[in-house]
Amino acid sequence: MVGCSLMTALVTVIQLSLFAHVENVAANTNSRKVKKHEKFVPLVAFECGFRNRFMGEDGAWMSDPSTLATCLSGKLDILKYCRKSYPKLDVTNIVEYSHEVEIPGWCHEQGSPCKWTHTVRPYQCIIGEFHSEALQVPHGCRFGHINDRQSCNDYAHWKDAAYKQCKTKVVNDKRMAVRSFAVLEPCGLDLFTGVEFVCCPGDNKTEESKKKEVEEDETEDDDDDDYDDDDDDDDDDDDDDDDNDNDDDDGEYTEDPDGDGEKDFLAKNVLQDPYFKMSDPVNEHERFKEAQQRVEKRHRAKINKVMREWSDLEARYKKMKKTDEKGAEAFKKEMTSRFQKTVASLEEENKEQKKQLEDVHEERVQAHLNEKKRQATHDYRAALAVQVGAPNKHNVLKTLKTYIRAEEKDRTHMINRFRHLLRTDRDEAEIYEPILIHQLRYIDLRINGTLAMLRDFPELERQVQPIAIEFWTDYRRENTPEVAGDEYTLIGGDEQNVRLVHYYKVSTYIVRLVLLPISTATISLKINGNLLIV
Repeated sequence: MVGCSLMTALVTVIQLSLFAHVENVAANTNSRKVKKHEKFVPLVAFECGFRNRFMGEDGAWMSDPSTLATCLSGKLDILKYCRKSYPKLDVTNIVEYSHEVEIPGWCHEQGSPCKWTHTVRPYQCIIGEFHSEALQVPHGCRFGHINDRQSCNDYAHWKDAAYKQCKTKVVNDKRMAVRSFAVLEPCGLDLFTGVEFVCCPGDNKTEESKKKEVEEDETEDDDDDDYDDDDDDDDDDDDDDDDNDNDDDDGEYTEDPDGDGEKDFLAKNVLQDPYFKMSDPVNEHERFKEAQQRVEKRHRAKINKVMREWSDLEARYKKMKKTDEKGAEAFKKEMTSRFQKTVASLEEENKEQKKQLEDVHEERVQAHLNEKKRQATHDYRAALAVQVGAPNKHNVLKTLKTYIRAEEKDRTHMINRFRHLLRTDRDEAEIYEPILIHQLRYIDLRINGTLAMLRDFPELERQVQPIAIEFWTDYRRENTPEVAGDEYTLIGGDEQNVRLVHYYKVSTYIVRLVLLPISTATISLKINGNLLIV
């Protein structure tokens, strides 16, 4: 009986030390209404015929005492009202709130009674420098973003853009739907340069219900997410200031309190990485590699912390075994199971974070390649336009080669992506294969269509087309990964494209058979002479 009590006490201590922040997670889940008021968010709300409302510092909605404060819709007027409502704060901009809110206690313009309830979408008053919301990325979801410094649009535009982007994504035969989104850097009053969003598997009914829900419960959920994300910013700032603090990062993974092994992974560390703050096409590859290294460094820090805590558990197990051998063995079995789940979950979390990085990197590279092709097409057309008035053979050939090179770089990039997926994610590779074959075919069609534009200038076509085709053939042969012969690189051949894709699949399969790589990290520990494999 004493031994059993001792074991129970020790298990309790270990659970508190190894999984301390589970309590924090539970507190966040069970105390949403309290959490809702922990952080003040400056909001203003309007309804015609009623006095304006603004959020007090205690988290309660206040009524404006002025009879003139009613029904504002102009962006500049709303900005001025924000500054009037919060004179001590540095209000620099406004943005529509992320969801509608049900607000009770509205007063008529004349004053009392104040008994009406309205559901409205408030405006958030932006204080100081604008910071985009950090988004949670649950397991199985995908992060994406659109960032165009040449574009400047309002909240509604970027919301629609996020919904359209998610609708185009299909994972495991399930169409994705928007879970959350946030506008990016402001470029004017309630105008922004882009949007970041999280797409999760869903169906049309679920998506429609999400759009229509404006109940108070949903409001509390979303507010809680916002506050959690702000806390995440603080955690990541600490990471950036001092790498040695990684071991104590509040973002450490913990087991699901329910013990079912399932958990939504917060991608706060990776989504707050400097890589996501700004797109730099010139240094994209270097910045992507640096971001990968930072993610891996954080992952190693978490693993190292768990390993140190396991060493403490081993010492306690040995001490416990001296007085209660049976209880110690039960304790070892339970903690070994917990340890295995924790490490496996950390590995899964790391895999998800790497996937987020790769998705954003792919989007940025593809956007850069598309811009290169667009500019090359424009220059080629301009050179042909000059040809109408004067011979312009040299410039036409130069711009045509630039265009062919841009298309072929896109082709090489897509092929390399497919090869990478074959090595790292066979399921994704299977999904991408028909897309790749389709894209390879259309690259050939586009280049042939561009060459066909020379037909309007027969003499120019006679001089330029053979040189351009020779350049195209040589460039493709030299830049198609792993192969060089016409068997796989012949221009304009759909069969060659299919054969090339099949070649990559077979060659990757052979390499797998020869090398037999271990797909997941293996961690081995010794406890009381027994080898533990995770």
